[in-house]
Order: sequence, then C-alpha cells, then structure tokens
Amino acid sequence: MGDQQADPDGDFGKSGHILLVEEGKPMGTARVRRTDDALKCERIAVRASARGAGWGQQLMSICETIAQEHEVDACVLHAQQRVVDFYRQQGYMVVSEPFEEAGIPHVEMRLQLTEDAD
Repeated sequence: MGDQQADPDGDFGKSGHILLVEEGKPMGTARVRRTDDALKCERIAVRASARGAGWGQQLMSICETIAQEHEVDACVLHAQQRVVDFYRQQGYMVVSEPFEEAGIPHVEMRLQLTEDAD
C-alpha cells in the first residue's frame, strides 16, 4: 500500500510514530508506546476520504508487529465508541466500562498477542 515508518531512532522507551503514505499523500497515522504490560496504540487516524480501503487494518497490523518485535504480549487502545466494531473486527475486546476522553465516549480495548502462561 505505501511507505511505513515506526520508531526510526530505535528508542522504544519513547513514542514511536507510524505514517502510511501513498503517492506522497499521508493516508493514516498512529502513535505507539510501551506501557508496563502492553503496547498502547494512540492517535490512530485514517484520512476520511481513504476510510474503508484497508488503511486502518494496515495501521493495526503494523502496531501488532511492533509489539511482537519488542516481545510485548498485547496491544491496548482507547477506542471512540463509534468505532468499536472496527477494532472488534481486528480481534480487540472491550475491557472497560465506557468513559469520556476529550469529551468523547470511549472504551479501553485489548488484543492479546500471545497466550497467557497460566
């Protein structure tokens, strides 16, 4: 689909940034950072005119690959309630009650990448 970059300076202790580009035009972006037990995916956005064309799925796949490359067992995100079904289709599960963030209803969602050792 396009060019992709994540954490170009190799300093995973800070946020990494993903930018998907097609023909010089930004199509989607996300920020990732490691928490105690997961990779937190934040600021996920796809250009409105490009929605439904697979960019969101590609962003999430890249986030998951980054987590696996850094031996992180799960990805988490705060999803606006209006897009929960999109993340469910990617395998994420709602793990919180609804809450408000930036004046918008959200829920926390999680994708377990490895099986629990229990």
